[in-house]
Amino acid sequence: HLNKTFHHALIPIPNQHLNVVILMDLTEEKNKERKIKDYRHQIMEITQKVIDEQMRTVQEIASLLGETTAKSKIALTQLKRTVEEESQ
Repeated sequence: HLNKTFHHALIPIPNQHLNVVILMDLTEEKNKERKIKDYRHQIMEITQKVIDEQMRTVQEIASLLGETTAKSKIALTQLKRTVEEESQ
């Protein structure tokens, strides 16, 4: 079973009861187009995975920075109160 793709042209011959049929094999071209389409799809999937990973990383960093900032604020506020109490 051959899986081929053809384009055809039918040319009638004047004053004759004949036609010329020209077949052009487009199989390789169609296969290349399919491969390119598959590669593009793979590239899009990989790109989306990278974007998702980057977003997760950024969210984790932001979360850690928020926690660190909150802890720093608490520690500095306590230090400030201690210094204020000692100076009174």
